[in-house]
Amino acid sequence: MRVVPNLGVDISGDRFYDIEKIENVIINETVTTTDAFYYLALIVKEGGGGGGGGESRVVPLFRSVNPVPAQMLKKAFVGIREKLGMKI
Repeated sequence: MRVVPNLGVDISGDRFYDIEKIENVIINETVTTTDAFYYLALIVKEGGGGGGGGESRVVPLFRSVNPVPAQMLKKAFVGIREKLGMKI
């Protein structure tokens, strides 16, 4: 994943999300029957040409969902938001 300041986010070199379509950067949670995993994700606007409509979807920033220490997630979260010009 690569954050291009004031332009957007490139994920794995095959998906680019323009800053205009990124609504938010979040730390999300996935819960299984035995565990909970936290991961970074984008909230991205879909479609909505012109009239402001359209839906949003959650886009995980990493394909693997390995447990990551909270301190690392928070540091990455803050860095991404800063580079995209979002409030922290």
